[in-house]
Amino acid sequence: MLNNSETLNNVVPLLTDADYLSQWEAVMDLTAAMLDAGRGSNWIYVSELESERRPLYDWLVRKPIEPEHAAVVTRYMETILHMEQEVLRLGEARLEGLTEQLADFRRGRQASRAYAAPVG
Repeated sequence: MLNNSETLNNVVPLLTDADYLSQWEAVMDLTAAMLDAGRGSNWIYVSELESERRPLYDWLVRKPIEPEHAAVVTRYMETILHMEQEVLRLGEARLEGLTEQLADFRRGRQASRAYAAPVG
């Protein structure tokens, strides 16, 4: 797993053209794991996976696509995009739920203060 102190320059020398498609598969696997974690509401793990995935993904999308890999990479990118959109949808739903819980908490706190306030 990459940590924040590692840079893309430290990663790129490890990757060769022979690894190109397997690296796309690794990004797909990490994205699928993010989706699974999001479905399980494990947002800390989603963030950790994204931190691991991002340098590799950024490197791959900047690398020119060889014609013989174009169809496969296009399918990979479409699949990754679909999974990312689902992770975002899950995250937005969770955020809405947290916002509702916070509003309920605030209403409860206001009601408690009103109840505890001295009368007259």
